[in-house]
Amino acid sequence: MGMPIPREVKDCVVFVYVRDAKGKVVPNGTGFLVAVPDVTNKDRAFGYLVTASHVLRPKAGAAPYSEVFARLNRHEGGTALVRILLTPSGDTPSVFFHEDPRVDLAAIPFLPDQSKYSFKVIPTALLPTAADMNDIQVSEGADVFFAGLFVPYVSDTANVPIIRFGRIALAPNEAIPWDGVSRELLLVECLSYAGNSGAPV
Repeated sequence: MGMPIPREVKDCVVFVYVRDAKGKVVPNGTGFLVAVPDVTNKDRAFGYLVTASHVLRPKAGAAPYSEVFARLNRHEGGTALVRILLTPSGDTPSVFFHEDPRVDLAAIPFLPDQSKYSFKVIPTALLPTAADMNDIQVSEGADVFFAGLFVPYVSDTANVPIIRFGRIALAPNEAIPWDGVSRELLLVECLSYAGNSGAPV
């Protein structure tokens, strides 16, 4: 029998909603909350909502939505949709897309109100760099899991991420073609559906 996943993994997951063509707010993907330490003040950190960049765009190559909504669990029960504007405010970017357009990654400066919402953040120390991945020799057969939005069951009472399990099936040492673009990828053998995009792996 496998080990259960840590509860904190599910607690850092946020469901990302957008407005559809009719203006209805609908689920669109998954994100997770990350805390980045302030290098000038060790008692402070900056919060970010991290997701796949395509979760924030109506279609590939398009400008991002003007707003998205983070669905969070409330302390007293139930959920809330917290509106996040993606339009810049003055000189401050409202969303950071990876500088390499082949990398499907975005980060939104965002930290929910801890007095209202129940959530956890992932410290950056737990996020492996490319060098870390080489050091631990991630390769085919390694177990992986992710926690994400399950569109067929979006509970009315709480965010309930689905946990998917699998293994790395291909860990090439070079970029491979994917969706018409050469990308550095690890291919994972596991079930994935719409709504899982942006989930922490």
